[in-house]
Amino acid sequence: MSILQFFKSNIGTWKTLRTVYDPTGSKLYADKSTVNIQIDKELLDDSKDLDKKYRLMIQNIISSTAKILSNQSGKNQIILQNCETNTIYSCNDLFWHCNTPDHLSVYYQCADLHIQEQIWLVNSNLRLSISTIQKHNRCLCVSFNSDIKITQQI
Repeated sequence: MSILQFFKSNIGTWKTLRTVYDPTGSKLYADKSTVNIQIDKELLDDSKDLDKKYRLMIQNIISSTAKILSNQSGKNQIILQNCETNTIYSCNDLFWHCNTPDHLSVYYQCADLHIQEQIWLVNSNLRLSISTIQKHNRCLCVSFNSDIKITQQI
């Protein structure tokens, strides 16, 4: 599966259960949400240039706390906006790799934070992911997600 096909298979509305573990304070948080994932039509039209031009638009429908504003075309950078504080963040050094047809690894950096995500498509309606956030080689947070697709969008 190509990276474009991987992104296409994520299009739709998903019910998400996220569990976040904070090892520094031994705290555990849980969050349920509905997420709508779309791919920019420009990406679908120009899939040959995917390594340089990509947009994956994600919107948290229930509690829109963050959204991807845009990517810098030709750069490995994503601009994020925290909708609650209106703060804008720039995430650099974005790297992804499809390890197997249904698995994607993503690595990026926001300021001093290093983020690693592993995403598995178990089948067309079930997605699992693990995210870790580190600062100065110290784990700040681990997140486990399970997502069930409730609608397919084209």
